[in-house]
Amino acid sequence: MSDFIVGVTGGVASGKTSVTRRFEALGVFVADADHAARAVVEPGSPGLAARQMTPQQKQMLVGLVDEYLTRVPADVAAERHRRLLEGAALDEVHFQWAGGTEPGQAHAYIVQGPSFLIEYAQNRNNAVGHVHTLWRDFTGDFGGEIVATR
Repeated sequence: MSDFIVGVTGGVASGKTSVTRRFEALGVFVADADHAARAVVEPGSPGLAARQMTPQQKQMLVGLVDEYLTRVPADVAAERHRRLLEGAALDEVHFQWAGGTEPGQAHAYIVQGPSFLIEYAQNRNNAVGHVHTLWRDFTGDFGGEIVATR
C-alpha cells in the first residue's frame, strides 16, 4: 500500500494515458476517473446511485425531484416525496446525464427509482426553452391493468 495518492490531470492528448499506463506497469493501482464517468452515462447504465452521492449531491437530487412534484396537488406531492425520497428509498434513486454541459448544448437526464421515472430532454442545440419532460409512476400508470392482462 502506497503512502501517496497521485492525481494525473491535463487536457486532451496531454499524455495522461501514457503516464497512468507507466504507473500500472509498476504495479500501482490506477483509478481512472474518466472511465468511471463514462460508465455512469453509458447507454443502459443505471447512472449514479444516490447511495454513492455526497450529501450535497443528494440534496440537489431531492430538490430536482421535488421540482417535478410541484406539478401535482400538495397532498399527492407530500406522499410521493415521503415514499420516493425519504430514508432508504432515496438510496435506490439513480441519476444519469447525457450530452453537453454548456448553455445552449443539447442534453438530457434521467432520474429513476424502483417505482418512478423522470426524463428531461433539450435535444436541439441553441433551442432555448425547447424541452420535453415526463414523470412516470409505475405504480399508477393509466391502463396498466389492461396491459398486464395481454
